[in-house]
Amino acid sequence: MPNEYKLNSLKDDEILKLYELFFGPVLMRRETEFYLESLKSFLNKDSSIEKVFNKLNALEIEIIKLLSQLAQVPSEFLNEKLSIIFGEHPSLIGKMTQNLIAKNYIFTHDEKYFFIPELLSRHYEKEGITAVKVNTAEQIYNSEKFSDVINIIIYFLSKGLKFSKSGGLYKKDFETLSTVFCTSSGYLRDEYDIIGYFFSTSFIYEEELQTEKIQDFFKLSQLDRMLTLTENVFPYLKPIISRIYADKASYKINKNDLKMLFKILLLASVLNHEPYRADFDSIIDFLTKIGLCRVENDDIIFVYYESSNVLPMELKITNNFAIYTNSCNTDSDYYLCALFSEFIKYDKITELEINDRSICHAIQNGCTFEQFEDFILQHSINLGSNVSTTIKEWFSRHNSFFYVEGTVFFAESREKGKTITRLIENGTIKAFPVKKDSVFLIPDDQKELFFSFMSRSNFTFFEKKPRKIPDKKIQLEEPTEYKTFLTFSSN
Repeated sequence: MPNEYKLNSLKDDEILKLYELFFGPVLMRRETEFYLESLKSFLNKDSSIEKVFNKLNALEIEIIKLLSQLAQVPSEFLNEKLSIIFGEHPSLIGKMTQNLIAKNYIFTHDEKYFFIPELLSRHYEKEGITAVKVNTAEQIYNSEKFSDVINIIIYFLSKGLKFSKSGGLYKKDFETLSTVFCTSSGYLRDEYDIIGYFFSTSFIYEEELQTEKIQDFFKLSQLDRMLTLTENVFPYLKPIISRIYADKASYKINKNDLKMLFKILLLASVLNHEPYRADFDSIIDFLTKIGLCRVENDDIIFVYYESSNVLPMELKITNNFAIYTNSCNTDSDYYLCALFSEFIKYDKITELEINDRSICHAIQNGCTFEQFEDFILQHSINLGSNVSTTIKEWFSRHNSFFYVEGTVFFAESREKGKTITRLIENGTIKAFPVKKDSVFLIPDDQKELFFSFMSRSNFTFFEKKPRKIPDKKIQLEEPTEYKTFLTFSSN
């Protein structure tokens, strides 16, 4: 019998909890078979199940209804996921779910998953969702659709912005950002936040810029950059995107069906970060702007692209230290402009400025004058002698010395190293040469005196802490359960 199967799929302690949901607390424990037989005889009618749902409020019922769509739901970030779906504060959702667990409506597995017993979840039958293959004329991704996003990333790099713990923009930064980009991009607050969330969760680790990750991202084609952003911010859309590019075909889904699918995929996904908070309509608006999908009547079409345009960077550096480049370029080293210079204006042409402050920022992110020279040569830029000399002086001034946290001190050039050596030899400071005129070891009891002298003598130096490298994340797999309610059809 169906009910027997539903009950036998539960563990002994879960059967006891389900019994208590209907009959109240068990004061004296008996054999599991007793509770099985009692439940089987009592639960032959759906009206018995209806009674236990009548004890819940409207939001609790909606939570049960949604969780019933999956055999099990990852518990991490569940409150945040449900908060996005229902528009309620995560703390309220947390109280609701804990209350439902305490009352034995929701069960847990290994403290990693939540599930509704099948006997209860069948009360809310799953409705299948179909994605239908469609023919589209678009096969080449037009980089102009994504150029605003790339330039906002360039802006973030240039300004060295700080983000909130959830990866969002602070109000003051949003106001400045919208002043620079709103006229050209037409983006709204949510859309700037989406790009900020992508930037902070992909390229920042413990407030440090991961330059290598930026470099890897800019090596991608414009199409792959767009898909990378989408899958990083909305990983629950990966099953749809993967199928599109596996079949090399576009698919359409009814908008209301997609709204339900969005909720279920969000719940089913195991996430590396707290999910980005945005409602369904805001997400679709953004994905439409960057060209991943388009809206046609009551359908959302996820568009397949075979390739994307390649637009070389046209670069000019003037005698007043201004950098001008075409905003829509797809060059892999465009990001270097943001590390060496400060973002000024944006339209069809992006304007940046090299200055003392921007060179200091470049050095702190691990850039050298040699890298700058290579960048200039690669793009066949002839700098005026005064521009080249001044930039080199800025690098020299800010790159004079670094010290690693602890007792090791590095001199950037032989001349500066010889100065330190002379100071040691005449007894002005106390340190031990590790590498001649280059690396010095400072005793712990001399560290304060050493750097105090350096400061009084107007030596410029920076503390260089060991680079923080994020733990290698496990590759997240697509939630397989989506296949039980999502079908891809060619008709």
